[in-house]
Amino acid sequence: KDVLLCSQRLKSLKQKLSALRPSTSRTKVAFEASDYRKFVAGAVKAKGKPPKAKKGRKAPTSAKKKGKKVAAPRAPRDVPFLVDRAVLGVSVAMTALLRSSELVENKYKSAANRAPIMLSDLRFVRKTTSGEEVDVEVLSDGTLSAVASSIDRIECRMPPSKSDPIQRIGNELIFPCKLERQDRDGAMENIVNFMNAYPINRSFHGITPLLREKREGAQRQITRAEFIRDFKMVCRAADLRYERWGTHAFRVGGMNALQDAGASVPEIMALGHWRSDAWMLYSRRNRPRLQAWGREILHERQPGDVRNKIAIRRLMSAGVGADGRYITIDGREAV
Repeated sequence: KDVLLCSQRLKSLKQKLSALRPSTSRTKVAFEASDYRKFVAGAVKAKGKPPKAKKGRKAPTSAKKKGKKVAAPRAPRDVPFLVDRAVLGVSVAMTALLRSSELVENKYKSAANRAPIMLSDLRFVRKTTSGEEVDVEVLSDGTLSAVASSIDRIECRMPPSKSDPIQRIGNELIFPCKLERQDRDGAMENIVNFMNAYPINRSFHGITPLLREKREGAQRQITRAEFIRDFKMVCRAADLRYERWGTHAFRVGGMNALQDAGASVPEIMALGHWRSDAWMLYSRRNRPRLQAWGREILHERQPGDVRNKIAIRRLMSAGVGADGRYITIDGREAV
């Protein structure tokens, strides 16, 4: 009986452990750019409808008579700040292909959690008409001094990662301005707007993380649980199924977007800071995405094809001819 009971417990334990592996359906789906557009639209709704403050537990009548302490009602959360912080975190994670430990604080602190991205690590660069690059001050003594439209890119040190725990390589994160005017704000725009909307005095930039706990003052980096809570709040407003995603889904989505755009293997490995072929494990697609690409396999690509405008645009951006037969290398066409 004891052997049978142990085997049953072992079997149930294996089932629980298999449900916690990264290969589960929750993390198989990547957070796509189309999901980001819906997410940003949902953030506007979430700001307009702040949740009500949760009331504390009611004390029994006997406790009131005896003069015992009664739990006070919880203060309402700063919803606009939390929503903007969630959008900022998602855009930064997708653009820089960051792991969850490099973005937020985990239960088991990694090297990145001991040296998170601080406000003082950000360098704002603008290119002049003569082609010279100059630094731009976004905040001056806690007041607005620059807007996103006057900046071309943001540079930042890469926090310690799994592939480089002691920062020997000296990697940098680059957040460029958005590609087209009609695009949703990218990571660079979100960083600048967030710093302007919730300013921190310059003297505290060295001890204030990018994703901080509250609006003001020198604070700690937010935890994974706090980030997921705010992420779900915005997803509910945007009618997105957040059960499919974890904090690693943004790194996966960014890698898939690079692959769809035609980035080469060295470029993908450089942007994602991979030192092996482990990036291939991140090629996770949802079913509608696979169906859309399946339609392109046997379709003959021709210039001016209305049904295939998106595919032709992607090919042209990757350096491939509109007919799909040539690739541009240093201005020359090769088969």
